[in-house]
Amino acid sequence: MNLLNHTTESAPTYASHSCSNSSFFTPNSTYQANLDLLLSALSSNSTNQDGFFKTQVGQNQPNIVTGLFLCRADLTPTACKDCISVATKDIQKRCPLDKVVLIWYDECTLRYSNETFLNNLVPYVNFFTTNQSVVELDQFNGLLASTMKSLAQRAANSQSNKKFATAVDKFTSSLTLYSLVQCTPELSVSECLTCLDSAIASLPTCCNGKQGGKVLLPSSNVRYELYPFFNSTASSPALPPGGKKLSSITIVAIVIPIAVSVVLLFIGCCFFCRRARKKYNTLPDENDELDELHIYNEFLQAWKQWRNGTPLELLDPSLRNSYSRNEVIRCIHMGLLCVQENPANRPTMATIALMLNSYSVTLPLPQQPAFLHRSRAKLNKPITELESDQHTSQSNGW
Repeated sequence: MNLLNHTTESAPTYASHSCSNSSFFTPNSTYQANLDLLLSALSSNSTNQDGFFKTQVGQNQPNIVTGLFLCRADLTPTACKDCISVATKDIQKRCPLDKVVLIWYDECTLRYSNETFLNNLVPYVNFFTTNQSVVELDQFNGLLASTMKSLAQRAANSQSNKKFATAVDKFTSSLTLYSLVQCTPELSVSECLTCLDSAIASLPTCCNGKQGGKVLLPSSNVRYELYPFFNSTASSPALPPGGKKLSSITIVAIVIPIAVSVVLLFIGCCFFCRRARKKYNTLPDENDELDELHIYNEFLQAWKQWRNGTPLELLDPSLRNSYSRNEVIRCIHMGLLCVQENPANRPTMATIALMLNSYSVTLPLPQQPAFLHRSRAKLNKPITELESDQHTSQSNGW
């Protein structure tokens, strides 16, 4: 058993709690009897494979109690059960007579109320988990922001019963960013996104520049650290049948040659065709023009994906869960730098090697690729302007 699994199976780590301090029940009342039944039901269902359970006890107000728990999706059923067992006892000590309570651990969340859960955003807590700060603040914030936004989309749109996503991204040669987001499965796609977006938006307030931080809401939570705090094997999304996960190095090795080779091949073909036409004094027929327009259109669409902030749309969807998002974007970024219209702006091979081996190197924004001015003239389709802070390591991304 590795250290991470050992940590996961150990006693849950308390994070925070919230007592309403406004609505109380009387000891030995019907409400307390219903609450005891509710907590017992939550404990009994804590080995649920989904790591989530919601129920209600009581027939009439004011004695109805609604409660739920959510375990971190990478936990084993045993670890989830242990966390809920501790939570059901701990919350009664921290908020002994409160009707509306919420308690968070690193491993699980438990809440109950005398009312239907309508507010997924309040109360919430956010705090950094270490006083240590990162050195390259802008680059770190940019990576963290883009990672969190991507994870929010993945979790909200998850087809499984767990709205959960994690990422492991290389920040520098010696530092790795570990990120996690999760919603309760009962939320819709839009509700989950709203909840996670709210959590992510508060990260700069509490944790700007810190090496670790978390935001805890009633129905969602986000966290990041520079050390592993989740089971990456259990939390990795399932690959399609027969699929095989590709390493980051493999992705880098594939994307850079393809990005450069395809564009250079396109330029070479255009040059050859133009020379051939001049040599034989032939005029392009209508089919030639249509073929050329098709090529230009494909080239223009690739550039527009970058300019619109959606470069990953260039990749085969079957690779979607097999790569580090930020590494691939960085590779595409480098590929576009290599095919800029002005040769003087293109990086040397030595510079490319440095970019590949060091995340501390800030990449300049790629300029218009060769032949784009011609394709724009032919297609007469303007490119949407990119905001100045997209796709640079200098942007904080928030």
